[in-house]
Amino acid sequence: MAVAVLNGLTCVESVELVRRVPDRVVLRLTVLPDDPTLIAEGYPVEEVQVVVHRSGKVRAIPKSGLGRAWLHRNSWLGVGLDLCLWDPNDPEALRWSWEDGLEEYLRIVARHLVYEEYHRRHGEWPVEDAPHGISPTGSWPIRTGGMKRAARRWRRG
Repeated sequence: MAVAVLNGLTCVESVELVRRVPDRVVLRLTVLPDDPTLIAEGYPVEEVQVVVHRSGKVRAIPKSGLGRAWLHRNSWLGVGLDLCLWDPNDPEALRWSWEDGLEEYLRIVARHLVYEEYHRRHGEWPVEDAPHGISPTGSWPIRTGGMKRAARRWRRG
């Protein structure tokens, strides 16, 4: 995927190739809130490193906002790492895959960063949130009609 294509996304101010090594590619993104109202309300421009591994795993690691609270960020030994963008136990239709394209992954990252800021300001996640952890029944229920419709509409064949 050409960096120029990613630079064309409205939620991405800039994309820079940081490193390309045999097992991964590292991109540095400057991500904007994708809504002028949010920009007017002071939602921040974010710096994010996106690591695309040869295995197909993709990680988004916020580089801006050190010291801010993060509700959905994976950590190791207390150090914030990549964003937790979906629960692995969510239905497949509600998780990103390579079939969706890297552009869609970056839109999810941008939306997630806005949701994190909303949570900091208001103390709640702005949309239905996937429960975290292992469900005693094997999967968590989807509660809202909107999410149920989304799961049906985006179901992969």
